[in-house]
Amino acid sequence: MSTSTYSADQCPICVPPIIDDQLNDPRLRALLLTNGAILSVESSEWTAKLYELHILQTNLEHAIRTLQSSQNQVENAIYKLNSVTGHQPIRSLPNDALDTIFQFCTLGSHELLDKDSLDAESTPWVLTRVSRRWRAAAFANPRLWAEVFLNVHRRQFSNSSVIKRMEDVFRLSGACFLTIELQGHKTYNEVDNDNEALFRILRSASGRVRTLYVDALPLSTDRIASWVFPHLHYLSLGSTYFAEYDWFGDTPSLKVLEIRDVAISGLSVNWKALSHCHIAESDVTDVLDAFVDSNVQVLRIHELTYEGSGLNTESTLNLPSLTTLLVSGTDWFLVKVVIECIRAPLLHTLKMSVMPSTDGGVLQLPVLRSTDSLTTVFIAYSYITLPVLSADIVAVLTSDMMAQVTELYLGLPYRPMAAAFAEMRQSNHACLPSLKTLYILLWVV
Repeated sequence: MSTSTYSADQCPICVPPIIDDQLNDPRLRALLLTNGAILSVESSEWTAKLYELHILQTNLEHAIRTLQSSQNQVENAIYKLNSVTGHQPIRSLPNDALDTIFQFCTLGSHELLDKDSLDAESTPWVLTRVSRRWRAAAFANPRLWAEVFLNVHRRQFSNSSVIKRMEDVFRLSGACFLTIELQGHKTYNEVDNDNEALFRILRSASGRVRTLYVDALPLSTDRIASWVFPHLHYLSLGSTYFAEYDWFGDTPSLKVLEIRDVAISGLSVNWKALSHCHIAESDVTDVLDAFVDSNVQVLRIHELTYEGSGLNTESTLNLPSLTTLLVSGTDWFLVKVVIECIRAPLLHTLKMSVMPSTDGGVLQLPVLRSTDSLTTVFIAYSYITLPVLSADIVAVLTSDMMAQVTELYLGLPYRPMAAAFAEMRQSNHACLPSLKTLYILLWVV
């Protein structure tokens, strides 16, 4: 960086003191105090002086622009020097702090940016282009690459550059446990043969998969479902078609299962070993059969279906470890069947949420049996048009399952709810002896 110096007679801001001399001219001061005319000789002389002043003004304006440009250059040089001399805190961060910041940057970024892990604009790849230090730090942090999201229906996995990028991602993840999300397309009815390279690479990493999401992706022989996942802890399947049966049998560490619009009969997971399960859009008989003698602790069931006839409403499902049960859907009858068949002595939280269809009949509320540890109950029947009997509400609130309840949330139609409370008050029904908190949402229909 070079600097410029000026001598006294070169300094652009040191101008001759001619202005004060001309303003002190007695003749000029006299004319400024009167309206007298000036002589023709004076007019020519002062016109020449005025021209000189215009020239001086132009020179000064040029000097100001030159000085402003020099000032900007100096400020820019100061900024650059500050950047490399440690005045920016980001430059002094240790690598472990930088790694933590990188991890936060990647949380949910593919959902926010709609970019998969092979996209150059996905967060990990963007971080590698900020600076040499960031690039080295990103490549040296395997956790940054351990969450792999792939838009299977958008990629041509027969393309060598795509395969190279995917191999790089798995290589950079080192020995870390992996979270893999595969997003297919709901219009798929068979697996694209172009995805052979994808499944080959995925299979080589299956021993490190800790969490696996598969959505709208059909699976057939030798593709994912038949592989061994010794460390798979969390499995989520949505709208996934199985060409064969007995999938995901080699998952000894599986504890959490989420399935939506998937045939349960096609799965051979160890249902008894699951601790958390969320099932949606599945057949009610398949669900009840799957959980026989299961040790599941948290069970969420949404929108069950039943296409057969003569559903057995007297069946019993023993869940000795169940602590939390959430059942919701539009078919109030199936919700009632599931809740009433369950025997869960350790259950402490029950949530039933129904938005019933307008089929005929009288809506009935379920009563959970064989539990004396229930402390929180949530009952919401929203936007219903079916009649509800106040006697049914009384039966629920005075049942044994409510003996230890401390928190109760009720969302039911106004008229039968009011009639039920009036009936209990008049008949001195013993109900809710342990209740501490009551929330009521009344639907006016």
